[in-house]
Amino acid sequence: MKRTTCLPVAPSPPLPAALRVACLWFPAWPLQRRRAASQEVERARPLILSRADARRGLVIVAASEELVARGVHPGLPLAEAQALLAHDARGLAPIVEEHDRLADRQALVALAQACHVFSPQVAVADDRDDAIWLELTGLAGLWGGEEPWLSQLAAHLAPAGWVYTVAIADSFAAAWALARFAAQPGTPQIIAPGTTAEAVASLPIEALQLNDNTWQTLARLGLREVGQLIDLPRGSLAAHVAAQVPRRLDDLQGRAAEVLEGVAPATRHEAAAAWELPLEDLEILLRELERLLARVAEQLAARHRGATQVRVALGCAPAEPVVIDLHLFRPSLDVRHWLELARLQLDRRRPGSGVLSAHVEARRIAPREQRQLELFSTGTRDAAPRQLDELLGRLISRLGYRAVSRVELLPEAQPERAYRTRSVVAPVSRGGRRRRAATASWPLRPATLLPLARRPLAVRCSPRGALQAFRWQGRELPVAHCWGPECIETGWWRGRFVRRDYYRVELDDGRRAWLFRRSADGGWFLHGWFD
Repeated sequence: MKRTTCLPVAPSPPLPAALRVACLWFPAWPLQRRRAASQEVERARPLILSRADARRGLVIVAASEELVARGVHPGLPLAEAQALLAHDARGLAPIVEEHDRLADRQALVALAQACHVFSPQVAVADDRDDAIWLELTGLAGLWGGEEPWLSQLAAHLAPAGWVYTVAIADSFAAAWALARFAAQPGTPQIIAPGTTAEAVASLPIEALQLNDNTWQTLARLGLREVGQLIDLPRGSLAAHVAAQVPRRLDDLQGRAAEVLEGVAPATRHEAAAAWELPLEDLEILLRELERLLARVAEQLAARHRGATQVRVALGCAPAEPVVIDLHLFRPSLDVRHWLELARLQLDRRRPGSGVLSAHVEARRIAPREQRQLELFSTGTRDAAPRQLDELLGRLISRLGYRAVSRVELLPEAQPERAYRTRSVVAPVSRGGRRRRAATASWPLRPATLLPLARRPLAVRCSPRGALQAFRWQGRELPVAHCWGPECIETGWWRGRFVRRDYYRVELDDGRRAWLFRRSADGGWFLHGWFD
């Protein structure tokens, strides 16, 4: 009798779950972010965000819908938009501001961090500041399916009032393309697994995120939709159009690995306390706040970070809670200074009743400045900056952070427009630049600029044209030495053309002035005094 031996068969490994990705696309994100940060009165007015262009001057980045309907669109020079609106009396005058891309990026990352409740893998793109991706692979069942997951996400985002579209597909590129070109606010697009190619076939070619030259080439060939490219041989596309087209098609259909920048969950630095009996004595309350602030400072010190904004929330039931923000000039861990700023604000905003609870949180943090220890330190090196930081903190607490400003230099040829004022707690714009110190015995620019007079100065020049004296405030001031000219002129895109020849002038009495001669008519003007 023949015997048969049955060998055990190893179980086959489970097939990996198909990739599922959700994408949230926020139309006009710079406008949405700016509206969320503005006051209620400003939200009623139309808004224009502009940026500086090397060839065209100030151009529009984004504009409110009512302005777009009146002919103002992104890419239009700001001067043309203002001229267009000047002849249109409809609506309110728009608010014109500089586009702050850094603030847009920070707000988007903060929103992405808040979405970690719904997915452990949240990402944003390096070159796109209006979309967030959340990976859903194997997670939808925990929420009862993808539609209940989307409902919970919408409820989470609803209080902030963001306007967005959302789509779920088998790849990052397809999810973005469907959210951008197929979905509508409040109507999500959920593509069944394995049907991505059919879903993206009707999308416009812009969904491939091609560069302008490639997109124009495809348009000239009469190719308008993604489905027309899917049917063409990949080799022909790479040879006759561009090599990026097949790669973009593979990304869209989930055939290639995609890499996006993951966003780590936000780490909260906070401390809280509650009491059975209300605290009515301010000194007792401050001692409790000092203990909470010290706990937050310990958390920050463990990460080598400092706080630039600390929020203190006091529960005063049945009265309204009291919320105060401590704005700091530099990243700080100085609990004593924090407590002093809190005392300044609580002196003006005393709780209406006893305090039952307190919550302290570091809202904004940044790496602390690291310095090498000195062998023979006198302690005077850091005294002046620390005293300045404390002074600015007191002023901000008393007057508000918008009332305390600093001067920021701009790359502008016209001196009276080469600076702007910004809040001392606002980040320095990348557009600004620091000027190098002058190598001469006195600076190239005066510390104080005078308002430009309407009438030119009365001057006396030598037969060769050298400046000998000028009349100022009823007196003739003889000139001992004169350096120049330094020629300054504005670009043609600025509209009104400005051309000047600046001179540094030393008078007989030792004072030093900054004069310029206007090239248009030869008039002389005094623009500033050197200290």
